[in-house]
Amino acid sequence: MRKVKPTAWSSAQHQNLNQARVRADTTMKPPDNRQGRPRLALHLGIVLLLKFALLALLWYLLVMPFRVEIDVPAMKQRLAPASPQSNPKEQAYDRSDRR
Repeated sequence: MRKVKPTAWSSAQHQNLNQARVRADTTMKPPDNRQGRPRLALHLGIVLLLKFALLALLWYLLVMPFRVEIDVPAMKQRLAPASPQSNPKEQAYDRSDRR
């Protein structure tokens, strides 16, 4: 295995590295003792209310004015048509004992 010769770091590079570590330590910590959770709940609540208001507005503008009248007997016939008259002859698959 090849050994890599260590390079000499300047004091400015050490200082930058230490500052980066400090920034990483302060920015990556989770909130202590639920400190940030009430704010998160407030933000989520606001977003949910805005979404609900937007959906209600879209429904009011795009769906409500175009109400469609439905003919119930015609829809019943279309979705579940009357079965054809049964054939008086017995079919082979009608028997339960397969004779």
